[in-house]
Amino acid sequence: MSDPTPARALRALLAPLALAVLFGSGLLLAYSVDPPRRNAPTEPRTAQEPAATPAPQGVHGGESGTDDARLAEAQQRIQGLEQAIDALEASQAAALDKAREEAGETVAELQRQLREALAQAARSAPKSRSLAEQLGRDYAALGACYSERGILVTLGDSDLRFAPGQGSLSNPAPMALDTLAELMKRDSGLRALVEGHTDSQGNAEKNLALSNQRAESVRQALIRRGVEPERVQAEGLGEANPVATNASEAGRSRNRRVEIRLSESPSEV
Repeated sequence: MSDPTPARALRALLAPLALAVLFGSGLLLAYSVDPPRRNAPTEPRTAQEPAATPAPQGVHGGESGTDDARLAEAQQRIQGLEQAIDALEASQAAALDKAREEAGETVAELQRQLREALAQAARSAPKSRSLAEQLGRDYAALGACYSERGILVTLGDSDLRFAPGQGSLSNPAPMALDTLAELMKRDSGLRALVEGHTDSQGNAEKNLALSNQRAESVRQALIRRGVEPERVQAEGLGEANPVATNASEAGRSRNRRVEIRLSESPSEV
């Protein structure tokens, strides 16, 4: 019986080679039946992974156009606001310049008027002093005095020379009325209230009427001498306000009088 050792060694050597030949033959057979493709399609997606839907052509481009339009509109609005602000600032500046100009003209006009007033005062100062001196002399000639209701001039029975029971002035009228009229014409602000008074002899109602007639006679005499009618009022008070006793002739003579109250305030006459 032969030794089996060499045969087993040869089989062990040839077995791997035979396996390699068989593997290469299988690969060659598979390549010949289904050759590989250059652009093999990707494996189909499963139901859990749906294929992404491609964006329609022009969608992204449309959104970009809308943004550009909005940006342009915003820029136009900003530009319009800037123009409005510039116009407002220019208008305010013009108004301020005009106000300054008008204020300057007003100040200049006031300064001019002040200069004229000062010049007029300087020119009239001597006349004013002369007028004041003349008024002082007139008041003194009339025997005027100050009272709570203004300057008081009293023309007594002997000055007016009314006939008993008569309301008309004698002719010629007393010179005191000429002086009083000149005084009022020099001082155009003076107003006069002529008040007639009687004594208590006779009927009180007749005395009231008589006092009113005598006051009106004096008022008319002043108007005839150039005093404006609206500056002179007349009122009869009868025997209501005696300044002396009616028990004597001397007292009654004092009570028969006309009082003239002079004031520059209408409320005081």
